[in-house]
Amino acid sequence: MRPTSAQQYEASIGGRLPEPEEVRDGIWAVALPLPMGSVPYTLSYLVEDSAGDVHLIDPAFDSEENWRRLGDGLAAMGKRLDQVASGTSTHLHPDHIGMAVELRRRTGAALGLNRSESEAIHAVHESETLVADQHALYAEWGVPEERIAEIAASIDLKQVLPLFDADVLLEDGDRLAIPGRTVDVVFTPGHTSGHICLVDETERILYTGDHVLPTVYPGLGLGGPSASSPLVDYISSMERIEPYLEHEACPGHAYRFDGLADRCRTIAEHHLRRTREIEAVIAEDPGLSVWETASRVAWSAGFENLKNHFLQSALSQTKMHLDYLEASHA
Repeated sequence: MRPTSAQQYEASIGGRLPEPEEVRDGIWAVALPLPMGSVPYTLSYLVEDSAGDVHLIDPAFDSEENWRRLGDGLAAMGKRLDQVASGTSTHLHPDHIGMAVELRRRTGAALGLNRSESEAIHAVHESETLVADQHALYAEWGVPEERIAEIAASIDLKQVLPLFDADVLLEDGDRLAIPGRTVDVVFTPGHTSGHICLVDETERILYTGDHVLPTVYPGLGLGGPSASSPLVDYISSMERIEPYLEHEACPGHAYRFDGLADRCRTIAEHHLRRTREIEAVIAEDPGLSVWETASRVAWSAGFENLKNHFLQSALSQTKMHLDYLEASHA
């Protein structure tokens, strides 16, 4: 894997925000900061069409600072906010969708999101039994009763997944309405149940969102309840982007890079190492609950030290790997 933007790379490792920069003729990357989290900023992309309008990929976290920085990025390419014609989010997290509704209000831009993401958002917000369902799930996983409330209170899905109505519900293979450009949707679930990448074959760019990142391993199953295993989905999604592994990766965080094939292998091996660890645990004692299995995994902080959302994440990861093993052996 090789960084393709020196200034983005140097800013990333130096803990600074990279400056807006041109990726290709008429395509710009703008770093929009996050107030908290494991990554300091989102890379949003501004794509000029043949009519001179602009299309925003991944409207980032909604803040006044980010509106100013977005305006600076538009100005760098000689454009104004009122020339933004559409916004497309790779997935439903606030750092990729946060500015979308306000963008539509300010500009009239049409907003695009995968259909599965839209369904997940509405399922969470319309559920009248969300808390009870979470408590029941953790009890099924064997979580001690005195820890269930702690875990359930650590993540409010209605806050994590902002209510959002897209104008365009995108499916695998759809082409974005960007005149003069061929930007197509590639369905890549795993990080969330409806994550998408966007491929521009002409420019040989793959906008990877959070599916493949250069510096961190993307979390899985972070989009609310899913009917399938996020790990199974994620490994399958790696195959979906195989035709584009020679393209430049324009990710949602850190910096642009070449060498997608190597990075995909590294990420897949990271997840499968944990699968093998969990497989060894249940081979020794097949009757363990999710809680008991997780307690025997070598978490970096130590299982006994995990609390709140860190504990919830460890349990969810354990369940994902157990589901992956079950699917692999079916």
